[in-house]
Amino acid sequence: MGKRIVIPRELLLVEVERWCGDHACNALTRLSLTKAEARDYTGFECSRCERWNEDALNQRDIPEWWEELRESEESEDGEGEGGESF
Repeated sequence: MGKRIVIPRELLLVEVERWCGDHACNALTRLSLTKAEARDYTGFECSRCERWNEDALNQRDIPEWWEELRESEESEDGEGEGGESF
């Protein structure tokens, strides 16, 4: 029997759109994030100029998953109080 290649899959959580912070570029970048990526999200690289943009997710970006991500973030940090953005 031949060898089998296994590629682990992660469930897509959300797609968010962000505008580049460089006013000369101002390109729209679409990001697809898993839950793990959403927890660790700190910004994005512009798809046009490749500039790094500091950013955070908020409840408006992921309303259906916000409480779950916030709770998992708090349990990982060992804290009872969570911020408004990741």
